Amino acid sequence: MAKILVADDADIGRTLLKNLLKKEYEVVEASNGLEAIRTVQRERDGVDAVLLDLMMPVMDGMKTLAWFRENRLLERVPVIMLTAISDPAGIAACLDAGACDVIEKPYDPTVLMARIRGAIRRTEAIRTAAAESAEAAADGGDGGFCEAVLECLPNPVYTMDAKTRLVTFANAAFRSWPGMIAEPVGHTHFDMLPPSEAAVVADAENLLLKTHLQRPALVHGPDGNRYVVVMNALLDEKGEIETLVGSVSRVFEGIGGQG
Repeated sequence: MAKILVADDADIGRTLLKNLLKKEYEVVEASNGLEAIRTVQRERDGVDAVLLDLMMPVMDGMKTLAWFRENRLLERVPVIMLTAISDPAGIAACLDAGACDVIEKPYDPTVLMARIRGAIRRTEAIRTAAAESAEAAADGGDGGFCEAVLECLPNPVYTMDAKTRLVTFANAAFRSWPGMIAEPVGHTHFDMLPPSEAAVVADAENLLLKTHLQRPALVHGPDGNRYVVVMNALLDEKGEIETLVGSVSRVFEGIGGQG
């Protein structure tokens, strides 16, 4: 049975959702965003979807969603935002921040259940496509195993030569990212940042090369948005860093706009 996390500060809201969901899903609860994060960390088998209220104390829905995104959970756990605010700009901000859907309160139970099923199916399809592409690449012996997996990820990801810092691969999400150069392969991701801010990312990468640790860098892009750049190292057979895998995500700090 799939497991749904319901995060809502209102007791009555959680009770209504639990009574609705328990016929098809196992339900775990949280009364604020921080508790939701701790619940996800505690659940060994993970959760299959999250219903996340927008307005909560301690940590609100947008900040919780940002944590999910920065910890790479949105690729396998769909998050549906629940809100009593009928605001097109706010709904768009939730979707841009990584929510797979936004449902306005009061919600229709039949529609809500259908949207949850659809979100879980879409996420399962992404995971299945990634596994099949990776298996096909491995069977072909063309060395494209990593790239086949990265291509299926919904967030912008690229690989970069550790020595030259040139981009050697960029997935579809990265290539279609607003403001990105048409063909990023052969360039560095610094092309999207002013020199002073690109230096922040370069420092983070240099630290990565010395420590072999994941080091995120928070920078301001030329479009006025803030971005989190995360680098991971892929080692060769000698244990030396050969390739850097980078991911870039926009940071949204408020329901009504971008930070």
